[in-house]
Amino acid sequence: SELFYNPLDHLWLQIFGIIAMFGFINFAMTNSTSRFITYYLGKGDVMNLSKVFSMASYIHIFIAILLVIIGETIGLWFLYNKMTIPELRINAAFWVYQLSIATTVVSVVSVPFNACIVAHEKMPPKLLYKKRTACAVLRLQSINFL
Repeated sequence: SELFYNPLDHLWLQIFGIIAMFGFINFAMTNSTSRFITYYLGKGDVMNLSKVFSMASYIHIFIAILLVIIGETIGLWFLYNKMTIPELRINAAFWVYQLSIATTVVSVVSVPFNACIVAHEKMPPKLLYKKRTACAVLRLQSINFL
């Protein structure tokens, strides 16, 4: 069994495990945020809808900042001290890790926008006016947020 051991197999298992974990968390965050957006969308309360969207944006940006802080401290320590990576491949592993963190941050920050899309699915045609109004308010809210 030692003859066929590849130290990079361990690295790929770690990467795929983390990707699967964040995929599940992203799905759960999108569904929970969509639930609140759908509630106020159904009530037609545009003011609270924009507050929910704004608060969800703040929360997810905060989560993304925490992920960067944890990833750049504990994650890099784990990469350099605990992972079994050949010396020639450590630079490649570093950049794969950095791009994974960047992708995760973009994914977390985009959750409120994905939740808004999910909340607007299967809307009856007579509510199109409310849908356009709510999306316009959310667009203005995100522009003011940036």
